[in-house]
Amino acid sequence: MNNQTQLKIYKASAGSGKTFTLAASYIALLVQNPDSYRRILAVTFTNKATGEMKERILSQLYGIAHSLSDSDRYVEAVIRLLKEQDIEEDVAHNKLDEERIRLNAEKALTNILHNYSFFRIETIDSFMLSILRNLAKELDLGSNMDIELDEKKVISEGVNETIRQLSLSSPELEWIIEYIESVIDDEQDWNITKKLEKFAENLHKETYQRHSNEIQQILKNNPKLINQLRQHLYTDRENARRALKDKAQQFFAIISQHGLEINDFAYGRGGVCGYFLSLIEGEPIPPKKRATDASEDPYKWTTTTSDKREIISQLAENKLIPLLNEMEKLRQSKAVIINTSSLILGNLYQLQLIGSIDEKIQEISQKKNRWLLADTCTMLMQMATGPSDTSFIYEKTGTEIDHILIDEFQDTSGIQWANFLPLIRENVSRGKDNLIVGDVKQAIYRFRDSNADIMEREIKDDLALANPKEIPLNTNFRSRQAIVDFNTEFFTNLTEALKTNQEDCDTETIANFYKDVKQKVKEGNTGGSVRFLKVNASDKGDDTATDAMCRATTKEIGRLLDAGLKQSDIAILTRAKKEITQIAEWITSHPEEVGRDDIRIISSEAFSLDSSEVVRLLISTLRWICSPLEDKKEDIVSLAYMGIIYHKLILKDNKEIPEILQNKDIKYDLPSSIIQQHDELAALPLGVLIYELYDRYFLNRVEGHDAYLQSLFDEIQHFIVKENGDSSQFIQTWDDKLSSKTIPAGNAEGIRAMTIHKAKGLEFHSVIVPFCEWKIESSATLWVSPDEKYGEGLPFVPIQRDASMKESIFSNEYREETRKLLTDNLNLLYVAFTRPTSNLIVLRKGKNEDDKTNKKSSTQTYSLTNVANLIELGLKGVERNDDSVCTLYDKEKEKSENPLLPEFSTCQTLYHSSPISVPFRQSNASRTYVNRGDDSPMSEFIEQGKLLHDIFAHIYTADDTSGYIDKLYRMGTIDKIQREDISDFVRHALTLPEVKEWFDGTYRLYNECTILTKDGTGIVRQNRPDRVMVNGEKTIVVDFKFGMPHSAHVKQVKKYMDLLTKMGFKNVEGYLWYVTNSAIKKV
Repeated sequence: MNNQTQLKIYKASAGSGKTFTLAASYIALLVQNPDSYRRILAVTFTNKATGEMKERILSQLYGIAHSLSDSDRYVEAVIRLLKEQDIEEDVAHNKLDEERIRLNAEKALTNILHNYSFFRIETIDSFMLSILRNLAKELDLGSNMDIELDEKKVISEGVNETIRQLSLSSPELEWIIEYIESVIDDEQDWNITKKLEKFAENLHKETYQRHSNEIQQILKNNPKLINQLRQHLYTDRENARRALKDKAQQFFAIISQHGLEINDFAYGRGGVCGYFLSLIEGEPIPPKKRATDASEDPYKWTTTTSDKREIISQLAENKLIPLLNEMEKLRQSKAVIINTSSLILGNLYQLQLIGSIDEKIQEISQKKNRWLLADTCTMLMQMATGPSDTSFIYEKTGTEIDHILIDEFQDTSGIQWANFLPLIRENVSRGKDNLIVGDVKQAIYRFRDSNADIMEREIKDDLALANPKEIPLNTNFRSRQAIVDFNTEFFTNLTEALKTNQEDCDTETIANFYKDVKQKVKEGNTGGSVRFLKVNASDKGDDTATDAMCRATTKEIGRLLDAGLKQSDIAILTRAKKEITQIAEWITSHPEEVGRDDIRIISSEAFSLDSSEVVRLLISTLRWICSPLEDKKEDIVSLAYMGIIYHKLILKDNKEIPEILQNKDIKYDLPSSIIQQHDELAALPLGVLIYELYDRYFLNRVEGHDAYLQSLFDEIQHFIVKENGDSSQFIQTWDDKLSSKTIPAGNAEGIRAMTIHKAKGLEFHSVIVPFCEWKIESSATLWVSPDEKYGEGLPFVPIQRDASMKESIFSNEYREETRKLLTDNLNLLYVAFTRPTSNLIVLRKGKNEDDKTNKKSSTQTYSLTNVANLIELGLKGVERNDDSVCTLYDKEKEKSENPLLPEFSTCQTLYHSSPISVPFRQSNASRTYVNRGDDSPMSEFIEQGKLLHDIFAHIYTADDTSGYIDKLYRMGTIDKIQREDISDFVRHALTLPEVKEWFDGTYRLYNECTILTKDGTGIVRQNRPDRVMVNGEKTIVVDFKFGMPHSAHVKQVKKYMDLLTKMGFKNVEGYLWYVTNSAIKKV
C-alpha cells in the first residue's frame, strides 16, 4: 500500500470519533483498490458493533459514490488519510482526485454486494472460529460440529459427570471425600458441587489455558504430588504457628509474674495485649497503631490514671518492649510461611480435580460433536508454534489478509493477541499497513481476560520492526464543555492524588494510562452541567439507604423532565443489575413519592422472566402438571398461588391466600379446562402445552406482559430445538438459569437503564449514576508461580486474592493485582462519566455520623476499598453541584437520502392463539417419555429409566435389540452417542443367565398387554405387566425396574400373578428385574 511500513495505533479517548476513523481508514484502502476488501480483516468485539461497522462502511461508500452531503466529511477524511500514507504524489497528479475516489467507492460497493461473504468485518471469536472450521479435518473434528456458547452449562455437565462416575477404586473419590471434610472443618457448606463448578471456570481463564498441559502432565507423572504438597504445607504452617504461640506466651508469663492482667494495660484487649492474643491463636496479624506506638514509648503501655503506671512503664522498658520487637521480627518471618501455605492450600483440592473435570468435558464434547467457543483461541495458539505453522493455519482461511484493523484493542486478551501477532508481523514484512484503535482508559472487561497492558506497553516491543506510530485522537465530539473540562480535572486530580495516597500498588502505571485524559471540545459545543450529590437515608425507621438512593434518583429524573427533557434523553447507569431492578421497582411501588405516573424504565438487564406474573402462572402450572401424582393432592399452596395470580390478572378480584384456602376444593378457583383435563395436558408436547395453557387461562386479556411472553416462548422453542427435552426437563432448566434471564428492552420510548459495562460505546443526552459507592474488591482466582519450596515443581498454583498476600511470597502479585483492580474501577468511572453529552449527575451515599471511614489528614494514605473514596480524592478542588439543567441539543440532522441508512419504526406484537386443527394423538410408546414424575421428577436418571423401559418392552428376542434402538435413533428420540451407550448397556443386561432364557425366542410373548378388570364399584381398571411369557404349562411375568427396590413393586407383581392365574394361566411365576443393578428377585 505504501513504501514505508507502519503500524498506526490510534489512542482514542471517549467521544473522539474512533469509529469514524476506523471506517474512514477502511474506505481509504478501498478507494485505492476497489477489490481490496477481499484482503482486509476488520475486527470488532461484539456482534452489534460488527453490524454497525458494516452498515456504516456500506452506507458511506454509497454516499461518497452519489455525492451525498452527509458523506462529505468522509471524503475529506479519506483524502487526508491518503496524503498521510505517503501517496501524496498520486493525489497531486489527480490519480486519486475526488472524482476518482467517488468512482472507486461505487466500484467497491458493487464488488462487496456481489461477493458479500468476502466482506470480512467480524468479531475475534467469529474469525478464529472460521479458521477452526477450516482446520476441522486436521483437528479430527466433525465438519458439522455444534458450537457451544454456554460455558457454565458445559462446566456443570463436566462436574456432574465426574461425580456421577465415581467408583470406590477411583482416586477422585478419595480426593472429594477429603475436600468435603476440609470444608466441613472450615464450617463451610459441604455441598461442593457449586464450589467445583465455580472453580472449574478457570478452565477457560488465560493463565490456566497457557499452562494446563504442563500442570496436568506433572500431576499425571506424580499422582501423589498434591497430597505430598498438602502435607508439607500443613506441617510448615503449623510449625510456624506454634513458634508464634510459644513466643507470645512469654508475654503473658512475664505480666503474670508481676501480678498484672490484661485489663491493667492501656485499651485492654484493644491495645498491645490484643496483638499478643492474636498471635497465640496462630494468626500473624500485623500490629495496629497502638501496638506500634507501644514499641517506642513505655508510657503507651498504660493509662495516665492507672495506679500501676510506673510498674508497667518500667516493665515495658526493661522487658516488654524488647520482647515486642522480637515478637514482631519473628511474626514477619513466620507470616510469610503461614500466609503462603494458607493461600496455596485454599485451592489444592480443586486443582487436583480440575484435570478430571476437563477430561470429562472433552469426552462429552467429543461424543456430542461439540466445540466450546471459549477454547478456540487457545487451540489455535497451541497449534501455531512456529512461523511455518502460522502460515499453514491462516492459509486455511482461503483468504490472503493484507491489512488488519482492530477496534477496541484495549479489550484484547493475551491469547487473542498471540494469534493476531504473527499475522500482523507477516503483513508488515510484506509492506502492508495495519491499524489498531483503542483507549486503555476504557478497559473494563478484565474479567474476560482483556489486558490493557498489551496496548499500553507490550505492542511496541512486539512490533518494534513495524515502526508503530501512536496517533492521539484528542477532540471530544460528544460532550459539552462543562463535562469535558470536569473529566479532565477530575481524573487528572485523582491519578495524581493516588501517587501519595496509595502504597499497595504501582500508581505511576495508572497515571500513565490517564496521561492523555485532557481533551479539546468540538467547536460550538458549549454549556453542559455536572452535579455530584450525597444521599442520606431519612430519620424514618423503615427508610433504608436503598430507598433513599431510589428516591433521590427519581427526584433527579423529575428535575430533568420538568426542565423540558424527554424520557428518552435520560439514561441511568449502575455498577450492578440489581440496582436497576431496585430503582424500577421503587418507582412502581411508590407512585405517591414519584409524583407522576408516566415514568417508564427501559432495560435489557433489569427485568427477569420470573418478574412477570403471567410467566410465573404458566411456569407454576407446568410444574404442577409435571409433579408426582401423590403430591398433587397435598400441593394446596401451589394451587393457591396459581389461583391468586389467576384471580388477580384475569378475574380482577384480588383474592388472598386465606380466602382461597377457605374453599373445600381449591381447584375450583382455577379454570376447569386445566384442572379437569390434567392428564390430557400432561400428554402434550411442551411446545403445544405452553400455548394451550396460554389459551385456557385467557392470557390474551392481560396487558403489559407481551415482551415477557415472547421471550418465554422463544426460550421454550430454543430449548425444544437444542435440548429435545420435555416439560419436566424444561422446568429443571428454568430453575437452573432461565428464571433469572432478562428480557430484551427493544426500542420503546422511556428512560434507559443499564450497567456501565453495557453502556460502553453509547452516548446519552443526560446520565444519572446512582449507587456510586460500590466496593473495590475482587474474589478472583489468581494463578501465581510459587518457588520450589512451596510448589513442589508446579509452575502455577491457584490462590484467592487476599490481603494476606502482602506478607507472603506473592507480595508482588498482590501489588500488581491491586493496581489492576484499582484501574478497573477507575475506568468504570471514566466510562460512566463520559457517556453524557449535556448533563452528568452522580449520586453517592453520604457519611453517617458513626462512619469513621477515611477521616484522615492529608498526609495519611487512603484505604481505597470503595469507589466513593476515589470520588472524594478526585473532587478535591473541582467540586460540582450545578443546579441547572442543560437543555441544549445538537443541531438536528437532516433526514438522510441514503437508502442504506433506513429509519426503523417499532411494531407492536399481537398474540393470538388458535385451536390445533389436527388433534394431537399420543401413542402408548411415546407417552413413556412424558415425565409424569416418581420420587424425583426432575432427574435425568428417571428419564433414562423410562427410555430403557420402553426399549425392553419392544425387544422380543436378543436379536431385536439393535433394530429397535436404531429405530429410536432414526426417529430422533436418541442421538448417536446415546445409541452406542444404550446398545452396550442392553447387550450387557441380557447376559444374565435367567434373562438369556427370557429373550431366547422359546416363549410366546405378551409385551405391555393390558389386563382389564372391574373394581367393586364397577369401574374398569387397567393393569399392564411389562412382559408375560408362556411356554407350555409354565407362565412367567416380569416387571422391569430401573430404580431402587420398593415394597410396592412386589405387591404389583403379585397382583399380576393373581390376575393371570384367574385368567387360566398355569404355574405362574413372577420376577422383578432391577436392570441397572443386574439383580433379579423372584416374587
